[in-house]
Amino acid sequence: MKSAKMTATSLTVVLLVLGHATAQSSFKKNLATPKPAKPAQCCDEVRSLKVQVASLTSILEEMSRKQESDLMKVVRQMMELEKLNQQHEARVTEAESKYSEIYNQIEIMQLQAAQSAPQQSTSDAIYDCASLYHKNYKISGEYKLPKDDFLGTPELNVFCDMENNGGGWTVIQRRKDWEGETRYAEYGFFTVMNEMNSYKLLLANYSGNAGDSLRYHNNTNFSTKNKDNDKCVDNCAELRHGGYWYNCCTDSNLNGVFYRHGLHTKNTDGISWYGWHGPNYSLKRVEMKIRPQTFVP
Repeated sequence: MKSAKMTATSLTVVLLVLGHATAQSSFKKNLATPKPAKPAQCCDEVRSLKVQVASLTSILEEMSRKQESDLMKVVRQMMELEKLNQQHEARVTEAESKYSEIYNQIEIMQLQAAQSAPQQSTSDAIYDCASLYHKNYKISGEYKLPKDDFLGTPELNVFCDMENNGGGWTVIQRRKDWEGETRYAEYGFFTVMNEMNSYKLLLANYSGNAGDSLRYHNNTNFSTKNKDNDKCVDNCAELRHGGYWYNCCTDSNLNGVFYRHGLHTKNTDGISWYGWHGPNYSLKRVEMKIRPQTFVP
């Protein structure tokens, strides 16, 4: 009995030992053999995100193409508008030029007609030195021209040259060179237009020995420092320090700065006449005088 009990006990022990060994073996097996991975639920989400990204990319590309197409349409429209604007400006400029030319021609014709019209012998009008000359004022000097309500001119003191070149000259400016030498430039046609036309200068038929240094200024408006009417980007009246019929800028500057002897060859803003002494010579004295084309001594 004891033997059987011991055997049973041993058996029990053996079973326990075997059971422990089996458990250890199973534990080691579990440690050595990894468990199979479960399918990742995130894969579907990734695929869904990829589809969304691709869809958004396609939409953005389509929007970009549409924006580029719209932009090109706008650019083409702007270019077309710019072209139309340039054509319009060209037509306006051409029309203004034609209008100015026609207006100038009309005014010249009116002036020529007025100058060629016979003077009434009974008229007592005195409006320039030629009028005074015909009233037997034949001594050069300063005279007073009365106010003219018709022309809107005030009373003026003027210097009349009644002796040179037939007399009857109304002097509008007088200056001279430093060497005492005198030259002249005469224009058979000389007109200064009214204020509405910016006192535009029109001249023709040069003769003389000083050189034709006013031809460059023909058909130009009178410019001053605060009224830039020249044909340059810069203000020639500021650069040359005088009011004049500047083009861009000048071949003469008879209203330039007066420089004393010794400084008269060192500046370009002096009283210059390029056809005689060039641009850097400032004259001591010049004289501008006018009289009607129809004047007869």
